[in-house]
This record gives sequence, C-alpha cells and structure tokens, in this order.
Amino acid sequence: MKVLVIGPNNCGKGIFAELLSRKTGFQVVECQKELEKNKVDITTGRLIDDEIVNRTMGNINFDKNVILTGYPRTMDQNKYMLDNILKPDLVIVLNISEETVVGRTLGNYICPECGTIVYVNTRKSSKEKSLCHNCGANLQQIEKLKSEEYDVYDHKEKGIREKYNEYMCHTYPIINYYKYSGNNVIVWEFDNSGGVVKNQNDIADYIKYMTS
Repeated sequence: MKVLVIGPNNCGKGIFAELLSRKTGFQVVECQKELEKNKVDITTGRLIDDEIVNRTMGNINFDKNVILTGYPRTMDQNKYMLDNILKPDLVIVLNISEETVVGRTLGNYICPECGTIVYVNTRKSSKEKSLCHNCGANLQQIEKLKSEEYDVYDHKEKGIREKYNEYMCHTYPIINYYKYSGNNVIVWEFDNSGGVVKNQNDIADYIKYMTS
C-alpha cells in the first residue's frame, strides 16, 4: 500500500508520518531527506527543479508499504510519479492556514548547545520561552539561523508566505486531481492546526485492515 501525506511547510507532515509508521510498520520516505542524501542544494528555500526531484525519487525502491511525504510537489512531478514510480492508494491532506504556518514557523526555536527543538508559542512565561528545558542554554530562532546562513527567510514573514503561496499554486492542484479525476484513490483531509491529527488511530486501523 502506498500512502501520500500532503500539506504546506510546517503543517506536521513529518511528525504525522512517523506516528503513522509506528502504528502500521510502514516505511517513511521523506523527499527532503532523499535530496539531502544526494547532495542536492535545498538551502534556497525554493522548489527544486522537477527533473532533479524525479530522478532522485525514481532511484528509490518503493516495493514495500510506504508513507511518502514531500513528493510530489508539482503536477509534472505527480505525472512522473504515476507513470514511473508508484500509484498511491491513499492521499492524506493536512490542512493548515497561512497565518498558522507563519506563527508556527516563527515560533520554532533550537538550543545551540544540545540541539533540542522547542515550539515556544506553547510556553507561558518569557523565561520558559528563552531557555532550553534540557540544559538551560539560551534558545535561538530557527528561521533566524536559516536567514543568517542561507539568506532564505531574512527573519521575516515574507519568505514564509511565499512558500505557502507556492504550495497553494503548485501542490494543492495535486489534491484536486486525486479528488476529482475518478482514479479510485481515497483522499482524506484533516485540519492539523492543533499540531497532531486526532484521527491518526482511525487512519492506522484502516491501513492495517486494508493490508491484512
């Protein structure tokens, strides 16, 4: 069985895929990690050329049950995937608003000492928001670090909103394709503004039933 997890940046695709993997035993394949393994430069923050992405994903063995995230991101990638790589059985869409993406992205901090990642918007006091709960070091904003190293976001909302708009323009049409093209692919959409899909147990039970 092949499962696609689709959603904008910081919607929780990776976490959801890992949780679903633990419940089903499915392998998780993340496009971004595969690109990094192949030394593709992803630091621009922009969509990678379709040919490069397709070539990278085309070299992966998808014979096993798999949960795929981050691919396809364009209609051309989707066509290549269907013709050459795999045909999905289930598409899970994690919806999240643009404002939630902005708040969540700018609220991600990292500890430079121990590497702990913290979402500070869930913390109440200013002290809790500034210090790592593991080692006590001062936290640093992830997007600010990205901007200093890659000049992608420039510690502003502009880049985050541009990426969300890219998703709506280039990736969201893929969802509509599976919903309305009559290809017998099941599409489930969920509001993931809360951070974790509440229906994950039901989804896992369905997957296990379909593969039993």
